[in-house]
Amino acid sequence: DINLVLEMKSQSGSIAYATTQTTVLTSINLPAVSIYGFQSHTIYRQDAVDMYASIKYSECADDYISSGDFTLTYEWKVFEGLKFISGLDNKSPDPRFFRLDPFTLTASRTYTLQVIATVNRLSIPFLTPVRSYSTVLVEVLRQGVVAVLDGGGSSSNRAVSLNSLFFVDASQSYDIDYPQSSSLSYFWTCETVTPNFGE
Repeated sequence: DINLVLEMKSQSGSIAYATTQTTVLTSINLPAVSIYGFQSHTIYRQDAVDMYASIKYSECADDYISSGDFTLTYEWKVFEGLKFISGLDNKSPDPRFFRLDPFTLTASRTYTLQVIATVNRLSIPFLTPVRSYSTVLVEVLRQGVVAVLDGGGSSSNRAVSLNSLFFVDASQSYDIDYPQSSSLSYFWTCETVTPNFGE
């Protein structure tokens, strides 16, 4: 509750007062939620997404916060542009935290992670829930591919007979961002390094 005092003074110097007590039922009790850390976050696809939401209340909310006369819930959402990405399950058992397993998001994409904190007053069930929002940008960088050559020897150089067949195997090459992917393209070139007799 808030006490309001009105003081009125006339030109003759007379003074009058009026007071009223007001119960605030709107956004004066709005919690301020924020996602801990930076406003933008850069990761690789192989990294887990870990975020934490912290919340602060106004001084006017001390009465019901200290008495436990409220419920507080958190809702996490992931967007790519304006599109809501469904099916991403929060792996954290604590609703204040948001966690996605490695290799969940797509490389070379930027996502908006949003948390919504909702406060409900238990003693005033008809009161519209109070909500606060916070967002952070998550950019997933691309790492590319790793080319692996297996020529059958212990080093990258080996000697073979002029009339012998030899094999070079690149099947162990992989995409860092999508290690289970088999959709790699291979392009081979061969050039004579030695002997070099000039032009």
